Amino acid sequence: MPGADNTDVVTPIAPCGQMICVTSYRIVQLSDTHISADNPGSVANLRSALGEVRANLPDAMVVTGDIIYIDPDIEADHRLAVEELDLVRMREVGVVTGVLPGNHDVGESGIVPWEGPPVTTERLQRFTDYWGSDRFSFYLGPWQIIGMNCMIDPLLFPAEAAAHARWMAAELTEHDGPIGVFTHKPFVLHGDNPPAPQGLVEDLSELISAVESNVRFVSSGHLHRSTQQGPDDRSAWARIWCPSTHFSGRDDFSCDADRRSGYAEFTLHDDGLFDVEFRSRGVAVAQ
Repeated sequence: MPGADNTDVVTPIAPCGQMICVTSYRIVQLSDTHISADNPGSVANLRSALGEVRANLPDAMVVTGDIIYIDPDIEADHRLAVEELDLVRMREVGVVTGVLPGNHDVGESGIVPWEGPPVTTERLQRFTDYWGSDRFSFYLGPWQIIGMNCMIDPLLFPAEAAAHARWMAAELTEHDGPIGVFTHKPFVLHGDNPPAPQGLVEDLSELISAVESNVRFVSSGHLHRSTQQGPDDRSAWARIWCPSTHFSGRDDFSCDADRRSGYAEFTLHDDGLFDVEFRSRGVAVAQ
């Protein structure tokens, strides 16, 4: 079963070897790129977004799932996504990277999947083979950034889901500073919608609420919309949705969110506060 630890620490160093005194850190979140040669425009849209990111390099870049188009078993799509995202190049210029799977990368959760093929151990392992890990944890100054794999279904893989929850609990409780969490599926929906998806997402939402942690935000993809809500009576942390780099969001449920494509950019401050901006792009493709 995939799930090797992927922990890194960022310590900015000046060319002379002296420490840089920084008070903020930038993270770019890309999500739902849906890369495929059979998905017209997906590669061009990703290249355009990455061009902006590379022109003003952040401290970290995370990719939160649905990296490939639709079918998790099309090897050519996985290879194309690895080539186009080129995370090795980003790391070579000092950008910390983290990647998480989505339902189109590894299959959908649930005993009876809502849409698409089911998640399997083989599909989860393929993701790890291509990207090196299915989760991440790294530090930017006083901040810890955690990426959790919400696609390990506890109904299908109880032992593996329990192990992932233990890893998550340890990450949440061993750090005294502010924490940001990234995942593919949202913990909580907005507007008139019910609490979010089943499985490990729900379990880890309850875990974050139960432990003494300093989670400031949970940012997800999946819905092809952008918004920020909370903290409020639905969660003790800010809920952030990152848009798709390619698709505009469907209008099949009620919520106050921007359906334009783009990506999210976070600025984390040493005092534990943060800002998020959504970089909307005018090249969205309707679903």
